[in-house]
Amino acid sequence: PDGTYLVTTNADQTPKVWNTGSRELVRSLARHEAPVERVEISLDGEFIATTGHDHKVIVWDSSNGEELLSLDGFNCDVNGAGCDVAFSPDRKDLAVVDYDGFLRVFDYRRILQSQPGRSSAAKFEIPAHDNFIFSVRYSPDGSKIATGGADRFVRVWDASTGEFLLSLGGSRDFIFDAHLSRDGKQIPSS
Repeated sequence: PDGTYLVTTNADQTPKVWNTGSRELVRSLARHEAPVERVEISLDGEFIATTGHDHKVIVWDSSNGEELLSLDGFNCDVNGAGCDVAFSPDRKDLAVVDYDGFLRVFDYRRILQSQPGRSSAAKFEIPAHDNFIFSVRYSPDGSKIATGGADRFVRVWDASTGEFLLSLGGSRDFIFDAHLSRDGKQIPSS
């Protein structure tokens, strides 16, 4: 978030952390067993989350590259693409979507304190779309989650309960990305 580092993914199964000033490789994050598709950095820059075709979401300590948590069992290997993941702005929750159409939210801070390194049950898990979900994003205030998918809908959920709030459809194409504007009144999507 401060622009100091950049994290990249590649088909080689190893996300890489780069220093943007020196353009040098800082570290490799080597624990996935298949290509890595998505990466997300928490707003405080403390954590990195990656999703891979090995059906895993891994949370890393950004300061040293240590694997802190591995969440397993996601359908992340359909048509050569991975799941998506987003940290909540308050840095407590981690939202994960996959190609089964589910939205799962994990209290990753609690999991790290009580059982680091181990997979854990989701805070809530809901069937969010009728088809693949490509995108998950929190609203800037953390109160809502937007998801976009192959069913050509953007859906909005209450971030603390998973309650359905809104559905926007009519797109001719899949929704690969959807965001909530700063004021929460607009949802740009692509």
